[in-house]
Amino acid sequence: TPAAADTTAPRTSVEPAAAAGQAAGGGREQEANNRNGRKSKIRVKVVTILTRDETGRPLGFPGAIFYDRRANETYVVVSADGGKIVVYGANDFPEVALGRGRGAASPLAVFIGRDNLIYVCQGRTATQPARITVFNQAFFPVRKFSLAGLPETKNFVPTSIAVNRAGLIYVTGLTSRGVLVLDKDGHFSHWLRPMDMVLESAAPAAAGKADENKKKAGQKEKAGPESKIDLSGLPPELRPRGSGKDYPRESEEPKLGPVQVIALKIDSHGDLFLLSEETSKIYVYNPSEELLYSFGAKGGSFGKLSCPRGLAIDEKRQVVFVADYMRHTILIYDMSGRFMYEFGGMGFGPGWFRYPTRLALNREDQLLVSDLFNQRVQVLDVRFAYKFPVFRVPFVYDRSRDLSVPRSIKTSEMRQYLGPGFEPGQQAEAREHGAGPAGTI
Repeated sequence: TPAAADTTAPRTSVEPAAAAGQAAGGGREQEANNRNGRKSKIRVKVVTILTRDETGRPLGFPGAIFYDRRANETYVVVSADGGKIVVYGANDFPEVALGRGRGAASPLAVFIGRDNLIYVCQGRTATQPARITVFNQAFFPVRKFSLAGLPETKNFVPTSIAVNRAGLIYVTGLTSRGVLVLDKDGHFSHWLRPMDMVLESAAPAAAGKADENKKKAGQKEKAGPESKIDLSGLPPELRPRGSGKDYPRESEEPKLGPVQVIALKIDSHGDLFLLSEETSKIYVYNPSEELLYSFGAKGGSFGKLSCPRGLAIDEKRQVVFVADYMRHTILIYDMSGRFMYEFGGMGFGPGWFRYPTRLALNREDQLLVSDLFNQRVQVLDVRFAYKFPVFRVPFVYDRSRDLSVPRSIKTSEMRQYLGPGFEPGQQAEAREHGAGPAGTI
């Protein structure tokens, strides 16, 4: 619909239209409903689509996104022309951009703290190392933290950032195992490393490939035989893999070790949600950095994560959205980690994706998706039938907050929390709107 594709058009609500060769999307929706055993459907409406920057030109590979709830503004990180951050107002109109003129060259991620300061992760350039630059609301730099020379940060490429209430800065890296934690002054504090079964050769292989791609960054590359998109302005870490030759050998046995973390979020309670593309899991920690539980299953089929790149925490509806980069879908989990729904699929039309990366939620609880190769940001109204499941030990109800919200309790003195113990892919119960305590939310 033309109105949905224009950033200056009024916010409209349209159903995603299935174009030729895109009928699989309806099949996936029906499959989710069949697995729930109910007739209810997940409903996804496209509210608007952001396609133009502040100069009126098309968005050039929006790889990251952040929504500022206090100012009702959307920050979109684009990679084209050296990179910049485009800021959209409450009416989804592109108002201004933060770029190299203010010292924000090669931006990779952005976060706005409780102090209203803007934290920008920046990649390496010919003259500067990877760094974090902090800007005030007038877009003037006030601090700069170099990520070079810190413990175990060789070839560190920042991919996401978040700041907690105490001022600790959490930064994920492209091939780094764990999360780099800095104090409020940018000094090294420690590494937070989830442990899981991993393949030891995965990190060196990925790092080697990234270095090889960087050497070719000046050459014009194509997205594939079906596309004419010029990838020369796209950072290597955002490009799809061309083949499986860089994957670990099938004969290699996984071993217990720290996992790579590609993205993270911090909720209003201070809990940390760490997303690993390597294991296709989300690791949940409390504010004291004690592991609560993990969830997610790797795979290329319905309900599985092939290459997750971004997540969003919907605290009102108590669900987690995860973007799968290679399956071109968005998956929905309840807060216990049980898979509920997925939607999307590879396509060009509204409601379809081509390599989605980061996610965010706005004031209206609408989902914002950085649709990388479609070079746009989609704003979606996602509604679905959902009944809060019966949570298993060690979950109890915290009456100091909300009777319907589960919280974890400590079960041992080993700084570990037992997980919810659900089987992979197990569904939450769904009912039609108005049927008993469940409803469409």
